[in-house]
Parts: sequence; C-alpha cells; structure tokens
Amino acid sequence: MVKFHQMWKMIKSLGISIVLTAILVLARLAIPLTFDEIALNTLGIFTQVLGTLYGIMAAFIVYVVWKKYNRIVEVSEKETDALSELHALTTYLEDDELSKNMKKLISVYSRMVIDRGWKKLACGQKSNKANDALHDIYLLIKSIKSERKRFGVIFGQIISKYEWAGHRFISGAF
Repeated sequence: MVKFHQMWKMIKSLGISIVLTAILVLARLAIPLTFDEIALNTLGIFTQVLGTLYGIMAAFIVYVVWKKYNRIVEVSEKETDALSELHALTTYLEDDELSKNMKKLISVYSRMVIDRGWKKLACGQKSNKANDALHDIYLLIKSIKSERKRFGVIFGQIISKYEWAGHRFISGAF
C-alpha cells in the first residue's frame, strides 16, 4: 500500500506538470507572432525537460512501491506456510492436546498480526500483542517433552518453522 506522503508527492508533481503545460499553451495562444521565438522555444524545452523528469521520477516511485509490495507478499506467504507447517508438524507428534493448543495459539497470533501487527509495522513499530502471541507459541514448543514419539525427527523442523514464522516480528522489519 502506498503511504499518503508518497501519493501526495506524485499528485503534487502531476499538478506542477499540468500547470506548466497550461502555461505553455496559454503562452502560445496569448503571445503575438512577433514575439521572439527563441524565448518561446526555451519555454517549450523547459516544459519538455520537466515533463521528462516527472516521468522518470514517477517510474522510480512505481518501481520502489511495487518492489516493496512484492516483498510483503513474499514474506506473508512464507510466514503463512511456516505457520501451517508448524501446526501440521505438531500433529505428527500424535498428541491431540498439543495439536489443539498449537492451532489455538497460531490463530491468536494470526489475528494479532492481522488486527494490530500490520498497522504497527507500517509505522515502523513492533506489535507487543503479536510478539506476546508468538512468545506463547514458543512456550508451547518449549513444553514439548523429548519422550514423545517421533520427537527426534520432528522437533528440529518445528523450531525452524517457528523461527521463520516469527522472523518478521523478531527482526522488526522486512
């Protein structure tokens, strides 16, 4: 999503280009044919240069915003996949209570990210509620006993999925 100040800059630049174009059109209509054409040509060249600069600037702004958007989509997809796999891995431990608790905590974390986390990240801040929900998932993972069936095979994968799922909030940025 484009921030307001970025959109405002683009609107302002477009407005300036429109005003300069209008000045050029009015100058061509209002100035008698006896006027020195060098001055008129200079005004035309000036308008072309500003229009070209505006076009280049607008292209860079679109490129940067599009790149940020693609990065956000990529990170969101990876985080969602990691959370889904985290829940699936806990079901392989064949403990219904653990699986149920993990599903509940993942739902709480996801809701905190959607409701509060994205808004805070957009302002460059961390969401304490999302971090707390992520910490609750950590505590549940920490409580898994090593005597469980398939523990040795699955636990390392659970940790790696947890680390990726919380990466955005652990690092605090994209």
